Parts: sequence; C-alpha cells; structure tokens
Amino acid sequence: MTAAGFNADGIPAAFAEDGPAREMIVEAAIRKACAQYRADFEKIVLVGDAIWDVRTAQRLGLPFVGVGINEQARLLCSVGTSAVIEDFLDPAHCLKCFETAEVPRLHVHRASGQG
Repeated sequence: MTAAGFNADGIPAAFAEDGPAREMIVEAAIRKACAQYRADFEKIVLVGDAIWDVRTAQRLGLPFVGVGINEQARLLCSVGTSAVIEDFLDPAHCLKCFETAEVPRLHVHRASGQG
C-alpha cells in the first residue's frame, strides 16, 4: 500500500502468520477491520493481481478488482474478473470499479472434442 502512495499506518491488515490458506488471511483481515472500526461493512472488495487472488475471492464470495496491464489484465479477465485497473493513479476510476465490483465468475474448462 505504501508503494501505491497510501499511508498504511493504523490500517488493519493480515499476513501469512494469520493462517496457512489465503482465505484464512483474508478472513483475518476482515475480522480485524470489523473490530477496529466497530462496523459490519456493507461491501468488502478484494483487490489483487494474481489468479490465486481471483480464486480466493470466488471461494469467499467477495467482489474482486484485478490490478494489471496487458497480458496480466487479460489473464485476470480469463479467470472470471470483471474489472481490472492498471494502477491506483485515478482515484475516481478506482472507486467506481470498487463500487461496481462483482464476485468473479467461475469458469469451467472443457476438454476439446467432448460434446
């Protein structure tokens, strides 16, 4: 977050020590945020740049916004991401994507030649 220009001081966060699976880490971050802000959030959006981030959002039923350009953006879309941003430089565009974010669609790949 610091690299993106956000001041991360005091923001609840979770890391690998919060659980062995990505889903557990995300759930820990959500619990910490709910506790710190004493709130149940109307919407929680997972943001990431890799396929495992998309899969985590799918498994948890969370809306997702991908971050990537060119081939990375195409890859994220190919596994069900409906919104991909290049970076965080346009806050209004980012917020719009967060507001309209959807849970990634599950893709079923069928072997060729099967009916």
